[in-house]
Amino acid sequence: MEVHMVEKLTLIAAVVAVLLIVLGVSALSHGKPAAGAIPLAMGVVIAACSVWVLRFQRKKGHGS
Repeated sequence: MEVHMVEKLTLIAAVVAVLLIVLGVSALSHGKPAAGAIPLAMGVVIAACSVWVLRFQRKKGHGS
């Protein structure tokens, strides 16, 4: 049960990370560096944390 919840939350975090990265790139392409850098950095950090959680789950033997 807990493993499935972690996987679902990680998937949601990955989707949010992609949306933030797209938002940041869009703002940067419109010439707004301050408005683009913050969501872009947040998206990269969330994506990195999601990857780390998935790798940790697989190391523990809970991966599919």
